[in-house]
Amino acid sequence: MAEINHYFSDKDAFQLDTVSVRLAKTREPLTSEVPLTSSDAVVAALAKEMSDYDREVIGVINFDSKMRPVNVNFVSAGALNYSVAHPRELMKSAILSNASSMMMIHNHPSQDTTPSKADVEITDRMMQICELMGIPLVDHIIVGGYGKEYFSFADKGVMPVTNMHYEKNYMNLNLSHVAEKNDYTDGYAAVMEKQMPYKASDKQDKIKEITERLEEGVKEVFESDNYKNYLKTMSKFHAYSFNNTLLIAQQKPDATLVAGFKSWENNFDRHVKKGEKGIRILAPSPYKKKIMVEKVDPVTKEIITDKNGNPVKEETEVKMTAYRIVSVFDLSQTEGRELPNIGVVELKDNVHEYEIFMQALKQSTSMSIEFEDIPNKSAKGYFDNAEQRIVIREGMSESQSVKTTVHELAHSILHNMNTNPDGAKKDRLTKEVEAESVAYTICQHFGIDTSDYSFGYIAGWSSGKDVNELKQSLETIQKTATELITNIEDRIPKIRKEKQFEENVTESVTKNDEIHLNGDDEQIDDYQASMAI
Repeated sequence: MAEINHYFSDKDAFQLDTVSVRLAKTREPLTSEVPLTSSDAVVAALAKEMSDYDREVIGVINFDSKMRPVNVNFVSAGALNYSVAHPRELMKSAILSNASSMMMIHNHPSQDTTPSKADVEITDRMMQICELMGIPLVDHIIVGGYGKEYFSFADKGVMPVTNMHYEKNYMNLNLSHVAEKNDYTDGYAAVMEKQMPYKASDKQDKIKEITERLEEGVKEVFESDNYKNYLKTMSKFHAYSFNNTLLIAQQKPDATLVAGFKSWENNFDRHVKKGEKGIRILAPSPYKKKIMVEKVDPVTKEIITDKNGNPVKEETEVKMTAYRIVSVFDLSQTEGRELPNIGVVELKDNVHEYEIFMQALKQSTSMSIEFEDIPNKSAKGYFDNAEQRIVIREGMSESQSVKTTVHELAHSILHNMNTNPDGAKKDRLTKEVEAESVAYTICQHFGIDTSDYSFGYIAGWSSGKDVNELKQSLETIQKTATELITNIEDRIPKIRKEKQFEENVTESVTKNDEIHLNGDDEQIDDYQASMAI
């Protein structure tokens, strides 16, 4: 203390001023129309503020225990391509705000959002300091692209992971290494090496790989003898218009293949079952009519006139368009010779955590998914556009039930008259190819192999070996599959946790019942003994 006291006079050597430290508002508050619960929302709220600076500025957003933003503190303004920010300055507002967690955000005036070595180093250092302080760093966002682009360490999955271990016994501390300077070179290389693949996320790469395998598998089906026989039979079925497709769906949502009464007998060696009610659709019924028209010179193409200058008319016959109501019948309403199939008729495998997976599928949509006894034996499920519900045949295997549910779920997203009218207008071939491709992709992602069923199904609904429906819909298939996979993955852990909780409660209640039951037995024995006396 002698060296310290050297700076004080005898009069005030032991005199300490009492001070208070507080935060002060420096400008009008920043506003946001949505809660700051994602990197998108944070950037949207601060993009204008950050893009106005002509040099690097680093800020800190502080959050309370419920992840609600408390305030933002712009800590440092540097030069064009760097900003000097010491951890003590970055932590100051978080401590004064009693923050439960914090987020760093800074701009790149160059508008390039690629993290620099210094960005990675300060993120790594702050992660360690924040963990030590008990105020976790949840993200570090770099804003560029004139406020329209950003890089989020958390979103990209490249937040450095701290390796701190707290020694409980101070006698085991090795203080000789405390002051050594950390070498961030290897850490920077490791983080950036991990960051590069995320330019296209692993999930999207995996989905792309699955859809490429799908296309290859479908093309292989086209080379099989089964397909040639199948194609010969399917070519006899009529391709119905969009309006007639709607009429069929309204009257029999589970319809698969439909044809006229005579067509079933003449083309497929099948006949309509007695008592079956026909599906009413519109069929062209043209007729000819004679009308008077103005006569045209075949050479000059001009209207011929008489001596008075009036057009000369002649009688001609024209075909008039008209429609009549006819009845068609679905495959399920007929019996007779079996139609050829490509691939297996039904999947037979079990699914790991089947109940949890099915629950996740049900929670991923707002419409009901119901298991029923579907009269149409060839239909494994259907999406009812009129009633906005999904029906799955009960009693199928776990793998078939999952695949069919995802298939119909894809229909409800891509071909829903209420929410996607343009998709609902697509032809039947495209609809079935899209739905089954989404089902295959999602099932394959979760380790459920449906290739024996899906490849043949998609080939059967494709117009040819070029698989045009699949190629033209690849972007739609991949986007829909990605969104559903993310939705399912987000729900599974929560469902699994709830299921475990219910099992624990059930086990606890069962044990208590056993205890009470044993106690009752003792009381009964005592009662019987007293009666005997």
